[in-house]
Amino acid sequence: MAAPTYQFANNANTILAAPINTVATSLQVSAGTGAIFPTPTANQPFLLTLIDAATQTVNEIVLVTQRAVDVLTIVRGQEGTIAKSWLGGDICANLVTAGTFQNMEQIPQAQAAAHNWAQDTGGVNSYVAAYSPTITQRIQGMTLRMKIANSNTGPSTLDIGAGPSPWVNPDGSDLGAGALIAGGWAEFVDNVTNYQLISSSQQAQSSAGAATTGDFKWRPTSETVAGWVVANATTIGNAASNATQLASAVAANLFAWHWNNFPNTQCPVFTSAGVPTTRGANAAADFAANKQIQVYDKRGHGVIGVDTMGGSPTNRLAGVPVAIGSSTTPGSVLGENVHTLTAGEAPTITSNGVNFISVTTTRSDIGLGNSPNTTGGGAFGFNTPAGFGAVTSTGSAAIAVTSNNTGGGAHNTVDLCDTGYWWIKL
Repeated sequence: MAAPTYQFANNANTILAAPINTVATSLQVSAGTGAIFPTPTANQPFLLTLIDAATQTVNEIVLVTQRAVDVLTIVRGQEGTIAKSWLGGDICANLVTAGTFQNMEQIPQAQAAAHNWAQDTGGVNSYVAAYSPTITQRIQGMTLRMKIANSNTGPSTLDIGAGPSPWVNPDGSDLGAGALIAGGWAEFVDNVTNYQLISSSQQAQSSAGAATTGDFKWRPTSETVAGWVVANATTIGNAASNATQLASAVAANLFAWHWNNFPNTQCPVFTSAGVPTTRGANAAADFAANKQIQVYDKRGHGVIGVDTMGGSPTNRLAGVPVAIGSSTTPGSVLGENVHTLTAGEAPTITSNGVNFISVTTTRSDIGLGNSPNTTGGGAFGFNTPAGFGAVTSTGSAAIAVTSNNTGGGAHNTVDLCDTGYWWIKL
């Protein structure tokens, strides 16, 4: 149902042709005067004020939905008035009412757009907002905006005053995780049976291939990239946060992305004075409280898929050192850049040279004194005495090898790689 458009006519007033009671749903005006009033059409009624002719102090406002010559079809007791019995001759006039003026937007209201936006006061996936004036009727095509308090994690509902209904994508599908971002804005249209998100949501941008909050990109340069921050463990926050990399309202979505996806041990929160602190009720509350949050740190880190990545375990990362998280948790930190080998990791050395040395010695004894074999008649002979021969000895011994290298050097585990900057989308 579309919003009603009220009709008016100048100087349209007459009198009742016959009395009516408190439950009558039609009235007849003086013959021939019906034509001075508007002719209602679908969703285009007009207001009629009934006034007693005797004192002109008693009145009732009715809504005229149809007119057949001088007979008007009416809805009783409008704008807080009460249905009454009326006499023939009582006054009927198409007057401007208080409700008429209240439905008119004034310049300050137009500038503030109070009727068109509201702050979300609901929870995760259950969004609630109160608009001014209060919305009590669902109207096809009504377009509104809302500032989101909590990022959604899946299908969501919305209640703007007339009860909760599904909040869906333009194609009618349920919202996916991240379609609504804490601290961000959402624009939607009322379909009566649901609310359709029409703003360019994170989910829609991602489906279209556009970078969305939390996307990473690498460049082999260090120039500034608009709409992105460096993943270097500096901080972000609002304009009053004193954040070290970005202090601006535009940091709200990325602040919430870090807050919702990483623990305080990995992406800690600080006060505006830079003092570590605990987290508050939610990301939006901490952002509004001028807190800073440390951005994800990619300095000196490569990238690798988690062991499962939504599928079966591979165990390819079994035994890899874990600094933060685990081998199956996205956002974890694994491995080392350099590593000092332990004794157990040193390689086994096998010698290909001589393990043993064999030594052979031979000697001949010198004979002394007379001997039957002595020649020359002297007292001393130089021939080998009878019964003595050459003596030969043989032996072997192991040789120990000692290395002067006592170890302790760092082993390089970093691949040949290019260096650059990692950036994160706001």
